Amino acid sequence: MEFLESNESNLAMLILPFVSAMQRSRSFHLRPELQRLEPRALLTTFTLTSPTQGGLLPEGVSPVGGVVIDLIGTNGRRVVSQIRASDLFVGNFSRGEPAEFRGNPGTIGVRSGFSPAVVDALGSSLAELSVRLTVDDGDTGPGDFDREDNTLLLNGIPVGRFDQVTTVETNSLGTVILSKNLEGGFRNDRVDTGFFHVTDPEVLRLVLDTIRDTGQVAVQLLDDDPIDNYFDFTVGIDAGLIDVDLPPEPQNQAPRITSIEFEEPIVEGQPVRVIVVASDPDANDALSFAFSLEGDGRIEPSDEPGQAWLTVPQEGDVRLAVRVEDELGAFDEADRSLVVRNRAPSVTLPATQDTIEGRETILAVGAFDDPGAEDRWAVEVDWGDGSAIEAFEVDQPGLLPNRSHRYLQDGDYTITVRLHDGTDQAAASALVRVRNAPPELRQVRVPGTVTLGDALTITAEIADPGSLDPLAVAIDWGIGEPSRLVLPPGSTSVDATYHYDRIGSFFVTVSVVDDRDAAAVLAVPVTVEPPKPPSLPTFRFDPEPVAAPPSAAQQLAEALLPARSVEPTVETLLGSPSDPGAPAPAIPPPEAAPIAILIGQDAPDPAPRSFSPAVGEAPVPIASAEEPSPAPPPAAAAPDSSEVAAAEAQADAELGSEDIVSAPGSPSTVDAVADSDAPTAPSSVVLASAEGADAAAADAASSTGAAEDSDADSGSKAMRATVLIVAALTVRRGGTRIRKSLRSASVRSARF
Repeated sequence: MEFLESNESNLAMLILPFVSAMQRSRSFHLRPELQRLEPRALLTTFTLTSPTQGGLLPEGVSPVGGVVIDLIGTNGRRVVSQIRASDLFVGNFSRGEPAEFRGNPGTIGVRSGFSPAVVDALGSSLAELSVRLTVDDGDTGPGDFDREDNTLLLNGIPVGRFDQVTTVETNSLGTVILSKNLEGGFRNDRVDTGFFHVTDPEVLRLVLDTIRDTGQVAVQLLDDDPIDNYFDFTVGIDAGLIDVDLPPEPQNQAPRITSIEFEEPIVEGQPVRVIVVASDPDANDALSFAFSLEGDGRIEPSDEPGQAWLTVPQEGDVRLAVRVEDELGAFDEADRSLVVRNRAPSVTLPATQDTIEGRETILAVGAFDDPGAEDRWAVEVDWGDGSAIEAFEVDQPGLLPNRSHRYLQDGDYTITVRLHDGTDQAAASALVRVRNAPPELRQVRVPGTVTLGDALTITAEIADPGSLDPLAVAIDWGIGEPSRLVLPPGSTSVDATYHYDRIGSFFVTVSVVDDRDAAAVLAVPVTVEPPKPPSLPTFRFDPEPVAAPPSAAQQLAEALLPARSVEPTVETLLGSPSDPGAPAPAIPPPEAAPIAILIGQDAPDPAPRSFSPAVGEAPVPIASAEEPSPAPPPAAAAPDSSEVAAAEAQADAELGSEDIVSAPGSPSTVDAVADSDAPTAPSSVVLASAEGADAAAADAASSTGAAEDSDADSGSKAMRATVLIVAALTVRRGGTRIRKSLRSASVRSARF
């Protein structure tokens, strides 16, 4: 291709002198026809992209052909117009068409319609301008004869040379570039298109002033050696005509996004304001903003244009897209990648809570909030008492489930709750006041009675809800100093012993006190008894006979007793061997104590006998078996009361120091009087209470009377009964002395 292009250039150089000569000598126009050997299929935006800041030309501008004028005001407004190809000049400027365009500078075309409104839309001055030309056979390309001779004028103001413009050759539609001319200029025998670009402020000021004054733009060509070239501004490749007319008017331009700003940092779940900075060259255009988010989250436009609220539920990266559009549909788009950071959760705990030591209590552990959309949160609860940290998980923000805990000791404790979301953690603390619980006395075991001299043992079961409390135990025995004990924490029982030194009833009080002086008190009664007397020897007693109603003889005997408090003793009744004539001692009052009753039993009497003592005759005393019965004393007068009392006192003295002896075979008094040769029956000793003495005496009288001979005369029987009754009553009244004698002396050789 480069070879062909070079050949085309060489060919043009060869025929150029000839063509020039013909043009000078002849009136006709000679154009060589060149065949395009190889097309190029290269997409281009070159001819439709202005070098001004406006860039892409508005719709309606043709890809090639005609003259395009692009004016940019300092206010950013743009005015684009196009002169159609059919209105442009063709030929030599000495005789080409239209005729009014001839001359030097020759006119290529004129764009009218620049009204004051159009000019005012550009503001007070121009920022830049460009002019696009499409020329066939420009002869200003590299090596062409007009390379540095031609200058472009706008309203007579020079704006650039033709050989300094970069041009391209295109097809008739302007969509395919056939060749490029980076060295600049409009080449010979080619249809080239290029842009003139002006940024010189002075040139721009002059051009704008002329446009404001004339209301038009005259596009002209100034040639240093005029009338030496043929120009065709009306046709393209293969004589094709691209004929577009576009009057001058302010062109709507798309807005431009300058920046996307936001408040940093962007934290998950926390709304953040996004600010889009955009501008529109068309100062009066209203802009609308649209936001979209690629990824999780939401974007909500604000009431202020160009602002929005962005909320992303979870940490990570998201892409924010922004579209800014004016009221005529022109728009600009931009996007930006945003980094969303994790936000630590927040934990709150309730105010101070109260509980009691040793008690399982449901305690609140607060609530938490996390704007992030995590799946799980890990929770740790430190109870502040040295116990193990309790851990669990929750799946949504809000109230944390209440937990159960037991504090073992009273005091103030700090609960600390920590919550993890996988990236960050939050913590909060609150106070728990644990009140003291008093100890308890659940059971006290104390015997109800204890013998004096024996140890009293007390056992108590205790409990304290505060298992770490030391306990002090005090036991008040009701007498003497209390016992005091100190128990280590966790003790469940206590025991102690005590020896009482006196008999009586007492209250034993047990007190348990913890380290906060909370106490439990319990009192129980205890009776201290005297020791039991030693056991006496066991004796066998004959059963007492059943009492019988008193007989007429017994009643007679009771009537014959003297009405005084002195009672005769047994010794008085029986007679004193040592001093038979001594008066009987006085008998003390009777006592309610056991007495011994001597009952004489008569031996069987095979022959009836009669015995009739004389009235007033003294009884015959009972003689022991070791000595013969003394002879009956002579009858004497009955002693008076003083003599009887003296005799009883002497008998009491003698009885207290001697042993009671019942010799076997001792005859009864009656038997000795009746018949000294008859066999005797043994005597028996019966112990009875004082309350039964009268009955015993009656029984003795009855049994004795029954043993007498039924044939004896009535006087003898009555006398015998009387004597026995008197003896029995005497023994009963003197039983106190007999009882004392029995307790203090051992019974020797007794047979009952």
